[in-house]
Amino acid sequence: MFTSMFLRQLVRFAVMISLTPIAGVAMGMFSELVLFSDVEGVVPQDGVPVEGVEILQEITYQEPGRIPSQTVKTGAGGRFTFARVTTGSGLSRVIP
Repeated sequence: MFTSMFLRQLVRFAVMISLTPIAGVAMGMFSELVLFSDVEGVVPQDGVPVEGVEILQEITYQEPGRIPSQTVKTGAGGRFTFARVTTGSGLSRVIP
């Protein structure tokens, strides 16, 4: 009916297809997880941008203190920016 070569190829194909989702999850488990994108803004007081205001960014993810807080001061025109915040995703991509 089927040749042994055909059956071997069919089995290889079935194994590859069944392992593809596992490999995808495994690769995603250890990738970077973005908690916050870049944040930027302007601090106004009575409609006028304020320079030199200290802004604190605190993030609680899984447990307090895991992600250190950051502080920036507003610059010219009351502008401030925080860079994106990332962490390793670990098992959080697999276990809700």
